Amino acid sequence: MLLYSGPLSLFSRKVEIALGEKALAFERVMVPFSQAAGYTPKHPAVLAANPKGQVPVLIDGDLTLFDSTLIFEYLEDAYPVPPLYPKVPRRAPAAAASS
Repeated sequence: MLLYSGPLSLFSRKVEIALGEKALAFERVMVPFSQAAGYTPKHPAVLAANPKGQVPVLIDGDLTLFDSTLIFEYLEDAYPVPPLYPKVPRRAPAAAASS
């Protein structure tokens, strides 16, 4: 797996944490960033995968995904063990009947 990430991207960090929790091997490519120019010029591989030219971008085999939430959901489906969240939501206890 290949992850294009950025030094100040919380969305990239979310994906990195998920990959680490699932113990999935990946190579991280840090996209250059500066205070003066931001992420300009856009990294060509990131721009090719994401029309907005933003990180994170995950490449898993022949599949390329961008958007941290979509990547997170993909990782849960493609690599279900260990799960990062419960499959069945916990129900809140019923409120006590008022007297």
